Amino acid sequence: MLFPSDCHVHTQFCDASTTMERLAYRAHGLGYVTLGFSPHSPLPFKNDYAMKPMQEMQYQQKIAELRRLYRGRMKIYMGIEWDYDTPYGFPRYDYRIGSVHQMRIGNRYYAIDSSPEELDECLTVVFNGRAEEYLRYYFSLVEASCTRVGVDVVGHFDLPMKFNGSLCRFFDENAALYHEMATNCIHRIVRRRPELIFEINTGAMFRVGRQVPYPAPFILRELAKLRARITITSDAHSVESLAFWQEGAVDLCRRCGHRSIYRLAENGFQAFPLQ
Repeated sequence: MLFPSDCHVHTQFCDASTTMERLAYRAHGLGYVTLGFSPHSPLPFKNDYAMKPMQEMQYQQKIAELRRLYRGRMKIYMGIEWDYDTPYGFPRYDYRIGSVHQMRIGNRYYAIDSSPEELDECLTVVFNGRAEEYLRYYFSLVEASCTRVGVDVVGHFDLPMKFNGSLCRFFDENAALYHEMATNCIHRIVRRRPELIFEINTGAMFRVGRQVPYPAPFILRELAKLRARITITSDAHSVESLAFWQEGAVDLCRRCGHRSIYRLAENGFQAFPLQ
């Protein structure tokens, strides 16, 4: 295995289709040396994908069980995907992925990656079809999310591109303005928090057939120029998605100019050299 680690793995306490036991068993079989779980943090509105506050204790107990089970064979870490709309932090966790999954407009939340229909509704109703305004607002939320005290990893930086494929074309991913917005956002984040790690997330490639991971290659190249830190994640919700397209992601990072990838280790994230 080229990169025997993953810090973005979901659980039965959020929206994974399998259990932490099965995910850990699969990860160990693949040769992982470290595995971090990261359920969606509790949210202040009704939903069917985030962990409920009363489930946190169960999650923590399951982490303790798996640590005992894999002691000496694979390190297990207790992470969380800290949603921007969760109004409190998680200081006792090993690490936190800062992510944005929805936009609050008035009293309504519009999901960014739930369905093409909801994305289209938000673009049409809220932004009058002006994609540049939608994206500018989204990137402002990403910057606010990942620069919170306690965040360690920037989650799926360009998430609105999930459904932007051959069948649905919401945004022009080659537009100069879009590249400028994304690049400027990255520069502001790295300037404020140079220690942050950007995940190279293959989740949408597995689930909806997207051709490239988050973030897109032009963003990866910009991150390399800034010597920003990166890690490779599967955003796994099933055993089949663990390590999906990992070798391709490693090669892409190398071709975009990166010389190392960060992975979970004894004292936080540590650099893993690319050969």
